[in-house]
Amino acid sequence: MAAAYPEDTSPAEADPFQCLDGAVDWTGVEENREQQSQEIEVLGSIYTSELSVQQSAAEDAESRNSFQLEISAALPQKPVWAEVWVSAEKQSQCSVSEASTSCRPEAERPKFARSESGCRLYTSLPLNYLPPVTLSVIMPESYPSAAQPLFMLACTWLSDSQLEAVVNKLDHIWEEEGPGVIIYSWANWIKECIFEFLQIKSLVIMDGIHTFSTSRVTNSSLDAMERIMELITYDITEEEKWFAMDTQTCQICYNEDKGDTFFRLKPCLHHFCDTCISEYCNFHVQEGSIGQLSCPEPGCGQTVPPDVLRQVLGPARYLRWERLMVQRTLEQMGDVVWCPRCSNPVVKDESEESLACCVTCDYSFCTECDDHWHPGELCKGLRTAENRARLRQQMQRARGANRDRSLKEQIEDFRRELYDRHRQNLLNYEDEVKRNFKRCPHCKAPVEKTGGCNKMTCRCGQSFCWTCLAKIEGYSHFGQNGCLTFGGEAMRPPQFVQANLHDGFATYKAAKQIQGKNAPQRRCSRCRHGNFKLDRNNVIKCWFCKAHLCFMCGSNISGNVASHFANSKCLQHSQNS
Repeated sequence: MAAAYPEDTSPAEADPFQCLDGAVDWTGVEENREQQSQEIEVLGSIYTSELSVQQSAAEDAESRNSFQLEISAALPQKPVWAEVWVSAEKQSQCSVSEASTSCRPEAERPKFARSESGCRLYTSLPLNYLPPVTLSVIMPESYPSAAQPLFMLACTWLSDSQLEAVVNKLDHIWEEEGPGVIIYSWANWIKECIFEFLQIKSLVIMDGIHTFSTSRVTNSSLDAMERIMELITYDITEEEKWFAMDTQTCQICYNEDKGDTFFRLKPCLHHFCDTCISEYCNFHVQEGSIGQLSCPEPGCGQTVPPDVLRQVLGPARYLRWERLMVQRTLEQMGDVVWCPRCSNPVVKDESEESLACCVTCDYSFCTECDDHWHPGELCKGLRTAENRARLRQQMQRARGANRDRSLKEQIEDFRRELYDRHRQNLLNYEDEVKRNFKRCPHCKAPVEKTGGCNKMTCRCGQSFCWTCLAKIEGYSHFGQNGCLTFGGEAMRPPQFVQANLHDGFATYKAAKQIQGKNAPQRRCSRCRHGNFKLDRNNVIKCWFCKAHLCFMCGSNISGNVASHFANSKCLQHSQNS
């Protein structure tokens, strides 16, 4: 028996609840009232959190039983794809929806494209969880003995016409099975059969199309963007909830535990137990190898998010990570150098090729040799006896035969000649490096091979084959691609010219040759490379990362150099031990 509507009113225009206005009289229908209470109690035991009772006749004799039931439809497969079509005027809202899924893998984010007509934007996205269908019910006095319950349906992922078809189907189920209790049959049909009944293969959410609807369909006011945002939010929330409730396996130690004890990295969604990810992050921050602080899943490469680092690192370690990140960013900038006096970053002067002025300690220095700014003079590395003798000879020639040109112009020519020779020496040095070093295929840093097998690991963490420079993991590459695990001679250290001795790497090599392999050295706490001491000064500049460190205690020196020695037991000058 279908629901009754007021006289002279079509089903499409009727309010199914308006016929219940007026006082409630349960006289003669006490059995209906008892059956309704029992049905609501059974539904509450099945749908514990999904049932919301609004009014109860058991508590108020003048009230009707009314409630809302949230029914989650069983998906025919996971994921279900949703196709979204919106007006091109909503491009800004599309950008918001794309940004809201930044925590998901790239393939699962909506990417709107313009249709051929240019009037619409469209995209598709996978959904593993859909919001429930809301069934609002009011039980009249004559239910379940004579009349069916009055109900309304709402659902964000179904169109008005689809909801209307579901409404008619529920009426048909009552006609077949009624009179009698019917709510559970309705709920079970919606859960198990709604996709098959509507023949849904993928959801289509479209803007600007309105179909007929009755007052028993209540979500027609939502536009396509409001619906898609609700679908995305619900899908992300439900996935996180079920992940936390289910048993998960750590991809490092393979221990199993509840998901709420795991860290789930975003946007790659790889998960690891709190113990493993904490030890992993603390190790790299302590060692200064933050370039390798990426997702531990092989082949992933996504960086560990700052919110995860804040939780697993202590306050001191987190501050160290922030400082190392700033230093790493500055080192990758071509116009930034480090002040040789206070070790703070300095931007090169645009008007002078080799001038930099530190705003922290007001020190102006030459970026070629790190000495004080010497306009019109050669760098210390070029101030050799030979060059000075040649300079005197040039000045004598200027006073003699070549009086047609000024002395200043001829000296400038000679100075330019020296710098040209210096640059040629640097080019020769770079050629020597190219012959004896190879560049990492990931970060392009030069890597030297001094012995061992042909599997090389750069300081950025990338492993590669020394023979073909292919990126590799493990040793499976060798023997299959014509590359040998062992083979070839260890590369000899390059020979450095005297004119380039102010270079940090050359100084390191020279000190190693002078003092021998057993000479005391200090490893830089930032890059872990060894450094020798050439004279009495205990302030050492790392040849690799240009950081300043104390040779006595090995700590990095930032800020005022003198303050480190004033506030510690270290001596700024001492004899070589």
